[in-house]
Amino acid sequence: MSTLLFSENKDPDILLVNNKKKNKIENELEEIYKEAVPDLPLSKSLYLLVNVHGKVFDKAVQTIRQSNKLELSLKLSESPTIKALLSIEKYFETNPTHFNHVYEPLKEKILKVNHPQHEASMRILGYFLLYSNTFQAMAREFIYQQIESDNKRDQLSSIVLLRFLYTHYIKSSSEVHLDFISHFMPIIVQVTEKYSESATLLSCSACELSLIYCWYLYDQFSQEGFKNDNKAIIMEIEEETKEKGTMENVIKQTNKLLNIIQKWHKTKDELSEVAYDELSQLISSISNEPV
Repeated sequence: MSTLLFSENKDPDILLVNNKKKNKIENELEEIYKEAVPDLPLSKSLYLLVNVHGKVFDKAVQTIRQSNKLELSLKLSESPTIKALLSIEKYFETNPTHFNHVYEPLKEKILKVNHPQHEASMRILGYFLLYSNTFQAMAREFIYQQIESDNKRDQLSSIVLLRFLYTHYIKSSSEVHLDFISHFMPIIVQVTEKYSESATLLSCSACELSLIYCWYLYDQFSQEGFKNDNKAIIMEIEEETKEKGTMENVIKQTNKLLNIIQKWHKTKDELSEVAYDELSQLISSISNEPV
């Protein structure tokens, strides 16, 4: 008994020593990583990244996401793409409010569909919007403000960017990007409503992306409601209410968009009228389904 008590009394001390060792190792790895990341000029990093092939870029992003800091320190010398991306992150560490320093040089390339660096520019921004652990929130807030502004070029550039990210990285991904889609969907619907008087490039692009986002959210919420995995389903009332409220919001936004599309479709024939009626009934039936 005395031996057992002695061991139990010593356990907290052993844990404390182990934690100190662990923290020391983590701090040393952090220092190795910081020293390994080069301090490339921002312009040089951007130049390199806009001229990298898409598959090479995506492989570099995958490597960053799957590697710890020690592994990244070793791989930096092997991949100029990883080096450039991490150099930009290092730039943000000392300039945390200057995402525009990356966005502005790329914006015009995004708006010009035939520009040779059109997609590469969106991949760079997409890394920070979707995958950067440290600067994701900053990037999302910046793009949100661009959409919220009254500058139509900024709004269109951001919407083109978000559509590209959905098509190339979200649509076919096994990862769920619910927080990303939920963050941007309401403001894009607002843009659609704001310019709904006529079917312009901006209003149509915003409407199309809004519908895509609404469907994505509906699809995800529907799957959440039917997850079983051969186990007993336990759903708290608060969570169920919260989810239903979100689903109801998606249905509400979808109805708004359908009304706008009908307004744009000025030369409707009988077949079109029937189609719109059926769409409206379908949306209504979804809203009445239990979540």
